[in-house]
Amino acid sequence: MLYRKKDMNRRWHILQYLFERGAFDPLTAVPRRELLEAMGISKKTLSYLMRKLRARGFIVAFPKRYNRYYFLGTAARNFLKKYPNFIDHPYYKREIE
Repeated sequence: MLYRKKDMNRRWHILQYLFERGAFDPLTAVPRRELLEAMGISKKTLSYLMRKLRARGFIVAFPKRYNRYYFLGTAARNFLKKYPNFIDHPYYKREIE
């Protein structure tokens, strides 16, 4: 259970990072390498987390292979209409890092 909460927090941090960088469209998308450095996680973990976020419509990835870039998807933009950011949402668990 702890592992799942840790992954959930990482997802919130990724969404917050994309939000703070202003990654709302392909022109302002964030490269995969930058996310790896900013989050300090392995490529395998990032791929897993991004696959989960992409399946729920929170992020969009392009191109499909190699030098991938990410930006916030429709679900994330709809979420931001209700809440000011991702980290201050009640689902985010601060006690687990």
